[in-house]
Amino acid sequence: MPPKFDLTVAAIAEDAGRFLMVEERAIVRTLWLGRRELEARAREHRSPLVMASIDDYLRGPRHSLELLRQLPLDGIEARMAVG
Repeated sequence: MPPKFDLTVAAIAEDAGRFLMVEERAIVRTLWLGRRELEARAREHRSPLVMASIDDYLRGPRHSLELLRQLPLDGIEARMAVG
């Protein structure tokens, strides 16, 4: 399973003519809910990570994207196959 990251952004404008995509599926609507409302609908979430991510956001610290780094994958598959 690939790693999951939660990113926070500030919206600067809404463009009703554009579609948001998640895992190559269009988001069909936006619904703004408070934390209690989200928790009440937890069985509708794709994963328990949804509430965990929201709680992490509400709890605090923010980190710069500089914290993340992509390493080259050259040869990793071969090393994993060797064991």
